[in-house]
Amino acid sequence: MRAGPRTVDALEAGEIQVGVLFTTDPRLLAGDFVLLEDDRHAQPAESVTPILRDELRAAHGEHLAASIDALSAELTTERLAELNRRVLLGASAAAVAAEFLTKRRHGLTPRTPRRNQPAIVVGSANFAESVTVAELYAHALAGAGFLVERHLGIGNRDTYFPLLRDGTVGLVPEYVGSLLAYLDGSRGSISDPPQAHAVLAQALQGTGLVALQPAPAQNKNGIVVTAATAAHYGLTKISDLGRAIGEPDGNG
Repeated sequence: MRAGPRTVDALEAGEIQVGVLFTTDPRLLAGDFVLLEDDRHAQPAESVTPILRDELRAAHGEHLAASIDALSAELTTERLAELNRRVLLGASAAAVAAEFLTKRRHGLTPRTPRRNQPAIVVGSANFAESVTVAELYAHALAGAGFLVERHLGIGNRDTYFPLLRDGTVGLVPEYVGSLLAYLDGSRGSISDPPQAHAVLAQALQGTGLVALQPAPAQNKNGIVVTAATAAHYGLTKISDLGRAIGEPDGNG
């Protein structure tokens, strides 16, 4: 298997038959590739998970977490891949986020911001998907009546996470497995999303941060084959690969 920017070209050219793509890669939307089900639970859970400063949750009350959770519930892997596709084609993350929220109403009643409540500074890492998801949360919160500021494209986790810890930013979209590995490398390989979220919540205790409800969307390494290869060998899940190359499937 091969991962990296040449994976798609190599698969299409027949140089390789199995490759690795992120599960939110927009090239998976066209139907030319099949993402094999991870029935071996080989990859860590990477649910999109908003990390919020607990002091903001206390200052703004239940409406803040409810607004964030409502958006998270709408964000599936396929929808995030489509947002990535639009940004890849040249749309701005802000425009993509605004359109997404216009199409999907969360049933929350906007309110007038209270002047004595702190602004919510939404931050992100310095790659396109992180910026797009951060824009989604920023737009949703602004639409719900919160005062929002943006600090997007900050850098990698070593750069933005300390800013979250010290209060420079108040909300950052994260990936549960990657953040767990950052906080404690021994616990970053949990494949079950609810379990990973519970462990992350525990790991954040005493940090002043809270992991809100995760989105259904996950951006993790996915094992892919072309649609033709999948049809030829009858591949739908990772364990099928062993059968296809004449190896034991580990079940008998």
